[in-house]
Amino acid sequence: ERIAYLFSVFLLGIVVYLPMITHNLTNADGIWNSEHFKASYVWENALGRFGLRFVGKLIGNYTNASFSVPISILLIIISASLICFLFEIKNKVSFVLVLLISLFSLSFVSTISYHYCSIAYFSAFLLSVICILLIKYDSKVNILLSIISLIILLSLYQAYIGVSVVLGLFYVLKMILKQEKDVMKFVYKGLAFGVVGVGLYLIISKNSNLLFNVSIDSGRGFADMGKISLSSLPSLIKNAYDNSFSFYFNDVFVSNSWYFRGFINLVVVLLNIILCVFIII
Repeated sequence: ERIAYLFSVFLLGIVVYLPMITHNLTNADGIWNSEHFKASYVWENALGRFGLRFVGKLIGNYTNASFSVPISILLIIISASLICFLFEIKNKVSFVLVLLISLFSLSFVSTISYHYCSIAYFSAFLLSVICILLIKYDSKVNILLSIISLIILLSLYQAYIGVSVVLGLFYVLKMILKQEKDVMKFVYKGLAFGVVGVGLYLIISKNSNLLFNVSIDSGRGFADMGKISLSSLPSLIKNAYDNSFSFYFNDVFVSNSWYFRGFINLVVVLLNIILCVFIII
């Protein structure tokens, strides 16, 4: 039955994204691309995203929407179904809601339009879910696999480490509310895998000059990865919340007043809150 839901949502995704697939619609960054992405990944390696070159080679650097969009939809649906598995969501309505909200979220709609890297980015999203799912089970092999998953996802798109963090926090909240045992054990395992995984990723990135014959880019802060003073953490946390609010609800970063985007974002936030309630219950 779950397979039928997955297949139905996949077909719905194909129908909704059909204009993008048939007309090869992309965003501004994709206009300069042809059917094949560049063979050199010097810029990506300099940003610490050295994994992009391997995904690119795996798919032959092919960037056509008829190829990237269906695979991206499939990766999103698999990721969403694993989130349901992680939180033991058995209610049919809740299961389908998780799939639909994930598939049609504004962030993912934007990412899908990056035909030359959407497959890699959604692979990173999938790995961010797998990381937390593996920690859930007591096994040294699972811990090792979760660390490897974290390193790979960071090498594809560093921002998706936030997905692992949020899923981990929600899972801890679920354990506390349901008075489950071994809450602190899960927390300690998560912290351990995070520190080791990020540490190994930083070691690889910092030595990219030896591995990939390119230095880490200093213009966008990637050369300073890992150099965060503990005294600056309070202000950084405050800035993170301030910037998140500004990004979704005012016009500081993007024009949220255009086509009522601010209102739409508010509706999405409320739907996510409702979804979280379903997950916890």
